[in-house]
Amino acid sequence: MTTLAKKFNVKNIAEVGTAQGWQYYSFAEYCRSVGGKIWSCDIRDVRHYEYSKEYDDVTHFTLGDSKEMIENIKSDNQTIDMFYVDGSHDKGAVLNDMLNLLEVQSNRDCVWVFDDYDQRFGCYHDLTSISQKCQFFTVHTPGKTASNNPTHQLVVIGNFGK
Repeated sequence: MTTLAKKFNVKNIAEVGTAQGWQYYSFAEYCRSVGGKIWSCDIRDVRHYEYSKEYDDVTHFTLGDSKEMIENIKSDNQTIDMFYVDGSHDKGAVLNDMLNLLEVQSNRDCVWVFDDYDQRFGCYHDLTSISQKCQFFTVHTPGKTASNNPTHQLVVIGNFGK
């Protein structure tokens, strides 16, 4: 994901669904190198404690959902260049996160990455609908999940609603 961020000259990143934070801290290392920041949210705080202290200069964690996180981004008077959405996989949840996040898009074409683009999840049809409305999208398959199922990510480049 950081290679993608670098390719598109991303500075600020927002992530929905922090979990333990492995992607979050990878983004934090990248953001530190480019003078950017990462905001992330989750309904539970199970982040790796030692890393959370190591990257507190570039990370902003919100205990809550995407709607609460954007309030923090707006209060910092920042906009986002890349979105990584890996929260709830229920039908409608990804669309709700996307609608919340639109308000803090930068004025350029943003990178949107939606994790777990797979027919096993309720969000599959919502993500397919998003891809059909875009000029550019691709499906990335980084490997297998812990359950030994393949994982897919929908990657979309665009600025929605602007």
